[in-house]
Amino acid sequence: MPIKMEIYGFRAKVYKDGKWFIGEIPELHVHDQAKTLRELENELKDAVDTAVAFAQEHKSARKSYALRSLLARA
Repeated sequence: MPIKMEIYGFRAKVYKDGKWFIGEIPELHVHDQAKTLRELENELKDAVDTAVAFAQEHKSARKSYALRSLLARA
């Protein structure tokens, strides 16, 4: 059963797989893994920050509605 987590207003899907927590934010095509939920939250925030930086540098990435809305909030 997934654990609910919110990162910058986006819903993350989090699953436990053995010793690892695996999280994804489907709207942004972002995913990561960590051994604790706190580490996973930080990793997902870093991944979202990276996605935003990429979108700011590449016009084609700005076509994603989720990234455009995130850029508008930044």
